[in-house]
Amino acid sequence: MDSILSLILNNLATVINQERALLGGLHGDLENMKNELEHMVGFLRRAEFLVENDPGLEIWVRQVRDVAYDVEDILDEFMLRCSNRNSNGLLGQGRTLYNKIKNLKARHEIANEIQEIHKRIVNISEAHKRYHTQYAGVAAPTGSSSSVMPSILYDRRGDALLLEEADLVGTEKPRNELKAMLLSGNSRRNVISVVGMGGLGKTTLVKKVFDDINIKSQFNNHMWITVSESFKLEELLKETIRKLFEDKDRYQFRKDLDLMDINGLRQLVYESLQSEKYIVVFDDVWHRTDWDAIHLAFPRNEYGSRVVITTRNNELTKAASNTENGGFIYHLKPLAEEEARQLFCKKAFGGSSSCPPHLTEVCKNLLTACEGLPLAIVVIGSALATKSRRTEEWDLFYRSLGEVSKSNNSLNVMMKLLSLSYYDLPNYLRVCLLYLSIFPEDAMIEKMTLIRLWIAEGFVQEKLSMSMEEVAEGHLYELLDRSLLQVAEIYHDGRVKAVRIHDIVRKMIILQAKEQNITTIISSKGVRGSTNKARRIAIHGSFDKGSTQLKTICKSLHSLVFFEPADLISKQALDILLHDGRRLIKVLDLRGVPLEEIPNELFSLVHLKYLSLRNTGIKSIPKSIEKLLNLETLNLKGTLVTKLPREIVKLQKLRHILVYIYREAVSGSVLFNRISSFSAPYKISELKSLQKICFIKADEMGNVKIVKEIGELTKLRRLGIMKLRTKDGKEFCSSLEKLAQLRSLSIVSFEEEEVIDLQYSLSSNLIFLRTLELWGRMEQLPRWISFLQGLTYVSLRWSRVRDDPLQYLQDLPNLVKIYLECVYEGEELCFKAGGFPALKWLTLWSLPELRLVKVEEGSMPLLEELKFGDCIAMVEVPSGIQHLEHLQYLRFYDMPTLFVKALENMDKESKDYKWILQLPRLVVSDMVNQRWNNRFLHKATGKFI
Repeated sequence: MDSILSLILNNLATVINQERALLGGLHGDLENMKNELEHMVGFLRRAEFLVENDPGLEIWVRQVRDVAYDVEDILDEFMLRCSNRNSNGLLGQGRTLYNKIKNLKARHEIANEIQEIHKRIVNISEAHKRYHTQYAGVAAPTGSSSSVMPSILYDRRGDALLLEEADLVGTEKPRNELKAMLLSGNSRRNVISVVGMGGLGKTTLVKKVFDDINIKSQFNNHMWITVSESFKLEELLKETIRKLFEDKDRYQFRKDLDLMDINGLRQLVYESLQSEKYIVVFDDVWHRTDWDAIHLAFPRNEYGSRVVITTRNNELTKAASNTENGGFIYHLKPLAEEEARQLFCKKAFGGSSSCPPHLTEVCKNLLTACEGLPLAIVVIGSALATKSRRTEEWDLFYRSLGEVSKSNNSLNVMMKLLSLSYYDLPNYLRVCLLYLSIFPEDAMIEKMTLIRLWIAEGFVQEKLSMSMEEVAEGHLYELLDRSLLQVAEIYHDGRVKAVRIHDIVRKMIILQAKEQNITTIISSKGVRGSTNKARRIAIHGSFDKGSTQLKTICKSLHSLVFFEPADLISKQALDILLHDGRRLIKVLDLRGVPLEEIPNELFSLVHLKYLSLRNTGIKSIPKSIEKLLNLETLNLKGTLVTKLPREIVKLQKLRHILVYIYREAVSGSVLFNRISSFSAPYKISELKSLQKICFIKADEMGNVKIVKEIGELTKLRRLGIMKLRTKDGKEFCSSLEKLAQLRSLSIVSFEEEEVIDLQYSLSSNLIFLRTLELWGRMEQLPRWISFLQGLTYVSLRWSRVRDDPLQYLQDLPNLVKIYLECVYEGEELCFKAGGFPALKWLTLWSLPELRLVKVEEGSMPLLEELKFGDCIAMVEVPSGIQHLEHLQYLRFYDMPTLFVKALENMDKESKDYKWILQLPRLVVSDMVNQRWNNRFLHKATGKFI
C-alpha cells in the first residue's frame, strides 16, 4: 500500500511545487494534506505486512488507500478543469475571460472537496494514533523501507538470462530420463506426460530437454504451445498453424486464418503433420476436456512423433497415456535436501555452493519452509541475495514467515513465501510488479510495451542523467533478478525481449492487486477485482456480461487495456466508457478492437499518455490529435494509417511513434517493400522528445526535407526510414552524425534499383548503435560500418556490390548475427582467420554468382548456426567448415541439385564427411506448395530422407 501512497504523494508534491499560481488559495490546504499523508507512510511500512492477522488494521489501511486515491482524482480533475490555452485576438480575450471565470468556479468546487477529504484524513489520523501505539515496536521487512533507486544503471542482462547449465540443480537425472522416454518406444506417436504440483519446475525441465540439440535433430517439426487454464481451442490451433507456416507472409496469412472455423483449423494442422515426424509440447494443460479437444488435431502417424504434456492433473495424465499404447508418465518430485541446499546457496550467495557458518541455522529453517519446491527456493534465495549477511536481518526475514512451515497445503506455503518476497520489495518495485496482474495468464509480455505502460502510469521517476526508459528497464531487471519474473524471449545479443509470470507468482500478484485496488479484470468469467472505483481495467478477450456494469465500476478509471482477441462486445464497452465522460484516463490500449475510426470522445482525454490502436482498422488520424498534449506513446502498428497530420507536432511530450506493418514474405523471395511506412508530419523536428520513430518515408513536406529534419531529433534511439533516394545520401549522413544516442537503425531505399549513397564519413561513429539494417542497392558498402564497435546484428539486403562485404564486418568485436541477402555479386567468399570473433548466427541468401566459400581455421570460433539459401552457382560444400567446432546447425535451402548430390556423394572416408556426420543437425530444404519440405541426413546410408 505504501508504494501506491508514495506515488500519489510524489504527484501531489509536483503539483504543489509547479502549479503554485494556478492553485491560489488551495496551495496551503494541499500542503497540509500532503504533510498529514506523509506521516502515515512511515507507519504503513512497518504495519502493512501484519494486515493479514489484524482485521482492524486492514480496515485502517483500506481507508488510507481510498482517501489517497480520492486525492489523486481531485488533482487530476482540477488540472483538467483549470487547464487553458493561450489565445490571441478579440475572440481569444473573450475565451481567456471565460476560462478565468470557469477556473474560479472549479477552484471553489475543488476547495469544498478538499475540505471534505481533510475531515476524513483527520478521522483516519485518530485511528492511526491508536495503531501507532500498538505497533510501535514492529520493524518493517528490510527491503520495504528503501525507495531509493541506485543512481547508476548497469548492464544486468547477464543476471536475467534463462537458467544456464550451472544454475540448474537436481535436473540431470530427470533430463536424462525424459530424453530416454522421447527417444525410446516404437514408431507410433507417443504421449509423455510430466506431472507435478506448481513450482516444481516442470516447464523448466521440459524446455531444457526440448531445446537440446540432440533431441531436435530427431524431429523435423518442433512446436511449443502454452495452453493455460483459460485457453481457447481456436487460438491454440491458430498458434500451431503460425508455427507450422512460420515462413509465410504473416500479414496475408493472418487474414486467411481469420476466415477459418475450428474444424478447418483442425484439419489444416492434421494434414500438415500427417507425413511429418514432429514433436509438440503442450505446456500447462489443466483439464481432461482440454486434452480431448487438442490431441485429435495431431495425427497418430507412424513416423515416431512425440507429444509432451506438462500438467498438475494426475487424472489427465492417465487419460493421455491411455490414448496411446506405450505412453509414458513422469512424476516430477521436489528436490532432495542436498539439491535444495545447493540451489538456495547459488541464488542467495552469488553462485557459491556453501553457506556462511553464522547463517547455517536460519538457512536450514528457510529451506524447511520451502519444502523442496524450486520456485520457492529460487524466489526466497533471490530476495535474500539483496541483503547484507547479518544474522539478525536474515532471522527477521525468517520470523516474518510465521507458521508457514506447519501448513499441510503446499500451495498455501508457496503463496506465503511469495507474499513475503513481495513485502521485501522496495516501494518502487511493488507497484510495478502488481501492475502485471493486467496481463492474461501465460501472456508473453513485451519488454518495451511494459516499460512504456509503467511510465505512462506514473510508476517511474527520472533519475539523474538517465531517461525514464532506462530507469524502468532497471526496475524490470531487478524483478528478474529476484526471480519474480521469468525471461520468455531474448534478443540475439542476450538482451531481454519479453518476460512471463509464473502462474503461482501471478496468483499472488492478483491477490495483492485486488486488495490494493490496482487492477480490475473483465472477461467471459465475469469481473475480478474491485467493483468500487476501479482504477485500471483490463478486458481479456470477449465477455458475455459486464458491459452493463461498466458505468458503475468505472467512476475513477485511469487506465483501460484490451487484450486480443477483441470483438464487437469490446467495442460496445469502449463506447460506454468514452461516452460516459471518463476524462481522467491516462492509458488506453485498444489493441485488436474492431475500429475503423477513432471516436471523437477520445480526444477529450487530455491526461492521456499512452494510446495504442495496434491491429485495429484505423485508416487515418484526425487533426483533433493535437488536443492530447500529454501523449507520450502512439502505437499504430498493424493499422492502415499512412500519414500523420501536421498538428501532431504540437504534442511536445511524444516519445514513441510506431506506424508500420511488417510483411514477412516467403523466405528467399525478392519482394522489396516488406514494410509499410508513413509520411511524416510537416516540421517533425519540433518533436524534441522523440526516442523512437519507424517507419518514416524520406520524402519532402513542402520545402522541408525529412532527412535533414531527422538530425534535429537528438534523443532518437530507434530510427526506421524508407524511400531513401540517391540524392538524400549526403544530408542523411549529416543528420546521422547528430544522433549520438541511436541504438537501432533501419534504412530502406526508394525502390530495388535506387542506389543508396552512404559514402560519407561519420565522425561520431554512432558508438551506441547495436542493430543495423541496410536494404537497397549500393555501389559499395559504407566504410563507416567497420568502425561500429557496438554492433551486434547486421542485415544487408539487395546491395549487389562487387567488393567483398566481409571486409567491413570481420573485425567487429561484438557482432553475433549476420543476414546477407542479394548482397554480393562475386564468385568467392573467404572467412579469414581471426575474423568474426563473436559471431553465432550466419545466413547467406540469394547470392547467384557465389561458387566457392572458404572458412579459414580460427575464423568464426563461436559459430553455432550456418544457413545457405538459393545460391544457385554453388556446387560443392564450403571448404573448411570442419574448423567450426561449435557449429550445431547447418541448413541448405533451395540449393541446386548438383550441390545436394555432391553433399550425398562425399567421400565416406574423408575428414569432411566424418565431420558432417557428427553435426547434431544437417537439413536440406526445398519449397513445395509454399512450405519448406525438410530432409535430414540419414547417417547410416548417407542419403537425405
